[in-house]
Parts: sequence; structure tokens; C-alpha cells
Amino acid sequence: YTRIEDGSFLNVNLENLEINNNQIELRIEDKAIFDLKYLKYLNLNLNQLEKVKLNNLDSLNTLFLSNNKLTILSRDSFLGSKMLKKLFLANNFISVIEFGALDYLSDLKYLDLKNNILETFVSFASNQIEFKLEYLSLEYNNIKQLDGESFKNLKYLDTISAENCQIKKVYSDTFKDGENLVKLSLNNNLIERLDNKTFSNLYYLRTIFIMSNLLTKIENFTFFNLSNLITMDLEKNKISSIETYAFLNLD
Repeated sequence: YTRIEDGSFLNVNLENLEINNNQIELRIEDKAIFDLKYLKYLNLNLNQLEKVKLNNLDSLNTLFLSNNKLTILSRDSFLGSKMLKKLFLANNFISVIEFGALDYLSDLKYLDLKNNILETFVSFASNQIEFKLEYLSLEYNNIKQLDGESFKNLKYLDTISAENCQIKKVYSDTFKDGENLVKLSLNNNLIERLDNKTFSNLYYLRTIFIMSNLLTKIENFTFFNLSNLITMDLEKNKISSIETYAFLNLD
């Protein structure tokens, strides 16, 4: 197998490194790029990585790990990469995000987890650490429900995309910390009902997509007081009834 050995980049002052579309397998040892203290951009897309442990990359801003064979994000995956702003993990086989796996990434703004095999998504943000995540993509996973733990303490999120996830249930407290949410996409899921409190505090929401679900009815106050809403798409549901006050105070 192919791997990056310890000391491969010793005494190198790289800021940008592209190793995408190769045959790097198994794992990258933390010491392999330990000395790249100026590295800001690292592209490892389209390899054969099964595990990653990228520590002590104090300047790293953008990391591409899409199209590999990753199955788990562990507590030591990103230890010491505290400056990371953008993390791309699409098209892997990730089924587990260990508790604390992203604790060191409090400045992360963009997280792409699309097309993995996550069955649940529990917020990685705790009360003790303020996370600045703004964009989250969960498309094409196997997530069956979203609840109050899904986006807990992720108060800076402005975009959530959870399309094509087989979601059946969105609980009323799912977006309780979503006061800054601007765009929400839940297209192509299996949602049958929306509680009238689900979107109640999304004051800045401008775009919402719930196309191609199984909704049959829009109840009173479901979209109440969303005064900044500009675009709503409910196409391709099974809606036969819209109650009188379903869209009350949509200015």
C-alpha cells in the first residue's frame, strides 16, 4: 500500500499542498506533515484514506478529504488544527462522529458531510465551546430524524442542507438555536407532518425548500411570523389541506 511516511515534508515551508487523485491508502500519520507549520491549504481528495490524524497544523485553513474511504471521525482526527475554516468530507463512508471529534475546530465555518452513511446527526457543539459554523451539508445520508440535539448550540448556522436523507420526522425543537438561519433545505425526504412550532424562531429565514416529501396538510401557524421569508418551495408533496392561518404574518 501507499502511505505518507514520517518526515516526508521535513524542513519544507509549503502553504498549499495538492495530493489529490492519488492512491494514498490506510492513513496519514500525524508526524508525516508535522513540520508543515505554514500550511494553509491541503487537498487529499480522491485517495484511499481509511483514517486520518492530522495534528499540529496550526495554520491550516482549508482541508479537502472528499472521495476517500473514511468511516469514522475520532477525537484525535483534527487535534491541533484549530485554525481550520473549511472542511470537506463528502463521498466517504462516515457512519460515526465520535463525541469531541470536532472540539478543536471552534472556528470552522463550512462543513460538508454529504453522501456518507450517517444514521443520526448530533450537534458536536457544547455549552463550553462557542462554534462559529455557518454552513452545514448533510445531503445524501441515512438520517431518519432531526431533533433538539441535531443543531444544538450551533447558533451561527445560516445554511443547512439536509436533502435526500430519508428524514421522516422533524421535531418541534429541532431549530431552537437557529435564530440566524437564512436558508434551509429539506427536499426529497419522507416528512409527513410539520409541527407548528418547528420554524417559530427562525426570524431571519429567507429561503425554505421542502419539496418532494409526504406532507398532506399545512397546519395553522406552521410558517407563522417568518417576516423575512422570500422563497418557499412545497412542490411535489401530497398536500390536500392548508389551514387558514398556516402562513400568518408572512410580510
